[in-house]
Amino acid sequence: MMELAYADLFGRGLECDGLFIVLPGSEVRVLGENGNEESSVRTRRAILEKRGVMTPIPGVTDRQRLNSAVAFWSKSIAARVLAGSHVPSNVWRPIHAWRSLEVVE
Repeated sequence: MMELAYADLFGRGLECDGLFIVLPGSEVRVLGENGNEESSVRTRRAILEKRGVMTPIPGVTDRQRLNSAVAFWSKSIAARVLAGSHVPSNVWRPIHAWRSLEVVE
């Protein structure tokens, strides 16, 4: 199990069968209107929106929450889609054993 360590976003994921699975409850930064994000990030976000897997977080305007698990080809792609910017895969860090049990609603 890994956690996202970037821009105060809550994110959990794990590697499985050559994919990186981002778990429900993980946060996704809302993209700006300026269009500076990578086109691949915008395309993937559009797919998530079309499939209805991102929901607003009450009282929060800069992030949304995944309500389903989402599989990505790599940790790097997952980080970029959640962060909305070009970030490296090393923003995913192993969760320490003493934090291995958490309830995510």
